[in-house]
Amino acid sequence: MFDKTLRSSQSPAPSQQAYLTETELAMRLNLSVKWLQKMRLVGGGIPYAKFGSAVRYPIDAIEDFERKALRGSTSEVGAS
Repeated sequence: MFDKTLRSSQSPAPSQQAYLTETELAMRLNLSVKWLQKMRLVGGGIPYAKFGSAVRYPIDAIEDFERKALRGSTSEVGAS
């Protein structure tokens, strides 16, 4: 029988989340959490939100960052 209830311990699928934690983002991009933290400090990284002390990265901003990282050749200059 199909159970329609969602247990509180279950989290939504990544495609349904509005935000990712820094650990989830680091895993997605194969970067270190330290790199994300450094980019928050010096600027130039992925835009983020703070909810209390919790840092979260909006999916839309992550996807925009990923699109801007795409290159057609090794001589192509990236967008700022």
